[in-house]
Amino acid sequence: MIDLKLLKLCSNSKMDLFLCVLAQCLSMFCTLAVTGCFCLVLEEGIKGLPISFGYLWMILFAVLLRFWMTMVISHTRSSIGAKVKKDLRERLYDKLLLLGQRSIDNLSMGGLSQLALEGIEQLDLYFATYLPQLFYALIAPVLLFLIYMQIDLRTALILLCCVFLIPAAIIGVSKYAKRIFAVYWDQYTGMGDSFLDNVQGLTLLKIFQSDKSQQEKMNQKALEFCRITMKVLVMQLASVTIMDAVAYGGAGAAIISALITALQGWISPIQALFLLLGASEFFLPMRALGSAFHIANNGATAGRKILALLDLPVQKWGSDTIDEVTEITMEHIKFGYQSDTPVLSDVSLQFKRGEMYAIVGESGSGKSTLMHLLSGFYRPQSGRILFKNQQQSADIYDLQAENFHQHLALVSSTTHLFADSVKANFLMANPQVSDAQIWQALESVQLAEHFKDNGGLDFVLHEDASNLSGGQKQRLALATVLSKPRDIYLFDEVTNNIDQASEEIIMKRITSLKAKAIVILITHRLYNLQGADWITVIENNRIKEQGTLNQLVKQNGLYARYLKAQKALLMEGTKEAV
Repeated sequence: MIDLKLLKLCSNSKMDLFLCVLAQCLSMFCTLAVTGCFCLVLEEGIKGLPISFGYLWMILFAVLLRFWMTMVISHTRSSIGAKVKKDLRERLYDKLLLLGQRSIDNLSMGGLSQLALEGIEQLDLYFATYLPQLFYALIAPVLLFLIYMQIDLRTALILLCCVFLIPAAIIGVSKYAKRIFAVYWDQYTGMGDSFLDNVQGLTLLKIFQSDKSQQEKMNQKALEFCRITMKVLVMQLASVTIMDAVAYGGAGAAIISALITALQGWISPIQALFLLLGASEFFLPMRALGSAFHIANNGATAGRKILALLDLPVQKWGSDTIDEVTEITMEHIKFGYQSDTPVLSDVSLQFKRGEMYAIVGESGSGKSTLMHLLSGFYRPQSGRILFKNQQQSADIYDLQAENFHQHLALVSSTTHLFADSVKANFLMANPQVSDAQIWQALESVQLAEHFKDNGGLDFVLHEDASNLSGGQKQRLALATVLSKPRDIYLFDEVTNNIDQASEEIIMKRITSLKAKAIVILITHRLYNLQGADWITVIENNRIKEQGTLNQLVKQNGLYARYLKAQKALLMEGTKEAV
């Protein structure tokens, strides 16, 4: 099985692949040399002649050379695997960066993780084990035939024909195996997706007492995966049985042919012995190839999925640049994840420096989608988003990607902090940031004293910043973003699930940013909007209301109803707490 598309993935390892096959061929010749010398020594012993030490030296040289070739084969295979894994992981990572948030969101995170880890490991085996063995298994029988035909053409032909019955049997199994491995990999990644989702949502599952039902579903998925795994093993065992039958049958036929030829006097007994001892060399390469067949199928399946990911179209950006952004204009934006289900319809908005804008609406109304459009993660089906200043105006997709992103910062409730020092997290956000700037940013979110008392900037965060409270984590995430000045700040539910004190600190800092930047805020906590200069209410994919806080309250419309409902919930919560 040779997939030309997969072969392109090992373009940097062609020389290693050639050396590996060459070393395998030389190792085979060494084995034949040892067998031939042994037969000649035996012939001299039978005839009563003195044993020639030249043959013994040749045996020693062939054994040492074979040992060296074994080391070369091992080294080149390791080199092929290392190069393929390094190259593929770099290409996969670069591709994910180019794809953008929209394409990544359409992929399952569990499947993506398994593809980047287990999938690439399987491809390592495909390139390092299967491919060298494939080329060697095709070349070795032909070379052996050219040697054996000098002794007995009929025996050589029998061996050659029987050898190539093995790949014929493999081809017969391959169509069934391809389907089996496709189902195997889909169930494998599907089970990984379910496990990841359940682990991430374990708290909610316990709260809603749905953990037992999810456990039963996971058990069912595990049982289905066990069944498909057993099918893979049965298929592998069946293919090995077929190959052994062909190999042993072919060797038996060759032995009978060699014995008949020797009895007829056409070849000497020593030549017949050489043919018999060397007959296994015809079948060993193809037998080893058959044993690696399941590796090839699993690796090829993973490789095709990786290729499909690498072939996904990337978002195209332009070549324009803009020096600064003082205004954003959205003109008649229409967007839907599916063409027949619009999430936003005919949305037109304007955002200016010096003001803070709030976007509110019920869950599913499209406010987070609007934020993602402004972030460049998604692209509208129609309409334009323009960045402007006094001298320039440009559609954001006509800008260079780097130029677009340097003007904008997005902070959400799920902003990630790395398991590293506080300083390292700031350096990831802004490689040029100084210690003084870091302390200034920490001071602005009232975290400076906490870190001064706990190791300073060398304080190491645990995984997901679990050694900080929810409020401290969100304030630190905000501080890292603020360490590098931007023209546009987008805040998506940044005060979710944090204490009131941290919420007040964050909102005060966000409000202060509008003096030098465009600030756009999405929040479901309407009492946070006292500092907002302009509020937009979205309902049913459209802009329903717009105005200042006082204007919307006086209109007694949708926003006023949201505000009253939220105040009522707060009052009920206060009564229950008392």
